[in-house]
Amino acid sequence: MLKSVLSTCPTLSSESTAPPLPFCAATLMLDLHPGRVILKQNETCTSGVVLPPARGPDSADGPAPDLTALSAGLGLLFGFACGSIPFGYFAGRLKATDIRTRGSGNIGFTNVLRTFGWTWAVPVLVLDAAKGLLPVMLAARLNLVPALVGLGAVLGHIFTPWLGFKGGKGVATTLGVTAFLCPRALLAGLVVYLVALLGSGFISLASLAFALLLPFLVLLLYPNQLPLFLFSLGLCLIIIFRHRGNIERLSKGAEPRLGLWLRLFRRER
Repeated sequence: MLKSVLSTCPTLSSESTAPPLPFCAATLMLDLHPGRVILKQNETCTSGVVLPPARGPDSADGPAPDLTALSAGLGLLFGFACGSIPFGYFAGRLKATDIRTRGSGNIGFTNVLRTFGWTWAVPVLVLDAAKGLLPVMLAARLNLVPALVGLGAVLGHIFTPWLGFKGGKGVATTLGVTAFLCPRALLAGLVVYLVALLGSGFISLASLAFALLLPFLVLLLYPNQLPLFLFSLGLCLIIIFRHRGNIERLSKGAEPRLGLWLRLFRRER
């Protein structure tokens, strides 16, 4: 990585009719990735002019692409296509079973776990998270907005066109998207998830707790980043919407607990 310091630019000559324009020295970081120049820090001029803030280390990589209707649409479409791959359904087919006819009928991690066990559920979880993480990582290189690509991936997982627009509930893919866009909020959210899961034994309740707190964690850990907050709020609402049936069963005491939790705590249900 090559670093260079720009010295203070000279002001305009006295013959110019415009007033002198002072300029700050700013430290630039030239990354060896093609065509990328990132401001490393702010410098305030004596005139009060402030250079724009640098992009954070855990924000989307590279310069922000221009947001147009076309780029927004392409970002959503690219994310949707990646997120629509139904790995849970493929796992069922490898077991000569249509996962949609078992348990809750969902193709996500939880139903795969209850139907086929951890051996099949863990790979499905990893792959469902990867189809959120990888497209977002590639977004900046494709001149697409990472947050819109991530939103498209979650929607593609939930409304996969290959299965009649009936897919998962979006939690695993959200993990992959937030791992890149807001990793600190994700780590804090996972702590909340584990506490809720260990305390109750309900995967659905843990997922809802994670979704509900995600926007507040983003607000706390990424202040002054309104687009990121709105993005996390959108994910929160989507996940809650997809858990409507679980919320109803929880309220009636009919939601099944995680089998491993029941064995660890020697509970009947």
